[in-house]
Amino acid sequence: MQPTNGYKGLQIVFFSLLAGQILFLAVAIFLIKENIFTVARHDIENIFLSVVVILALLCMVSGNRIFKARIQKLGEVKSIPERFSEYRAASIVRWALLEGPCLFAIICFLLTSNYFFVLIAILILFFFGSTSPVKTKVASDMGISTDELDAIS
Repeated sequence: MQPTNGYKGLQIVFFSLLAGQILFLAVAIFLIKENIFTVARHDIENIFLSVVVILALLCMVSGNRIFKARIQKLGEVKSIPERFSEYRAASIVRWALLEGPCLFAIICFLLTSNYFFVLIAILILFFFGSTSPVKTKVASDMGISTDELDAIS
């Protein structure tokens, strides 16, 4: 079996992270609906709500800034495999900064049983989904053609 270090590997990482978040959210909703997990700490809802919203906004903004800053430096790297390696690292940092607040929102939902945290997690998931590594976008960000991107996949 051939290793998937290129574009296909990047897609696998993205969809694995996305699937993990969705699965965790589904399990959390199931646990709360079936009263299997009943902590329901309503006294801390407002604190968690503020923290989740601020954390989500900070991570979205900083993730995009870090990603764009690292992408602008790609022109300094000469070889395409090195560029792709830098692009992959920048993408993983951005995804990690999005995944953290989403998982925290789900944990807050488990602790409080407040479905507003589910809404926040879903909004973060939609934003996460918008960062999907589409081949034309990856090639454009790297300053190469899709054929050159296929060559390293």
